[in-house]
Amino acid sequence: GAGLIHRDIKPGNILFSEDDTVKIVDFGLALIQGKDTDEDEELWATPYYVPPEKLYGEPDTFRGDMYSLGASLFHALAGKPPYQKDTNSIDELKKVKSFPVHLRPVAPQVSEETCAIIDRLVSRKPEHRYRSYGELLEHFQFAKKRLRTKEIDARRDRNQRRLVLWGGIAAGLVLAGLIGALVALSGGDDGSNGRGPKVTSE
Repeated sequence: GAGLIHRDIKPGNILFSEDDTVKIVDFGLALIQGKDTDEDEELWATPYYVPPEKLYGEPDTFRGDMYSLGASLFHALAGKPPYQKDTNSIDELKKVKSFPVHLRPVAPQVSEETCAIIDRLVSRKPEHRYRSYGELLEHFQFAKKRLRTKEIDARRDRNQRRLVLWGGIAAGLVLAGLIGALVALSGGDDGSNGRGPKVTSE
């Protein structure tokens, strides 16, 4: 909201307090969007999380921070960064980051909605990312709501399967008892009470 661009969002710069408040630290590379300029031609960024457009000298915008945030969340959910190659060579980074990445194949346990958000955040082209942080938050809230709905549905399905299972067991016990009662009423398995036929002589 203040127009500040951090320019070095990464897991190491995201801290959690004891009450789970999130804090972003290390504003050494931060700039005011549209006002400040980086006069140093040397690239200062963390290779895993640097947005592709920065490698080509394009102006810094908040969408660059979005890319770095997406790469950090990708790392948190998948257990590894989007790109495995750790190099400070701009040419190598350009080549590596020319390929799209998708969270779903490496983190199948993550919901489709969340994967879609992360994939959009790490889009190679800035214009393909979110237009604002407000839009990003709306999508995260939607993904969270969908996840809760799926959990409720899954819990309901488990309960229904449990009821069907116990219902089947109860029906089986009732049927076994009924058969036992019929056998008892019939006086034996063959209807003879275990005795042979009555023989008479003339």
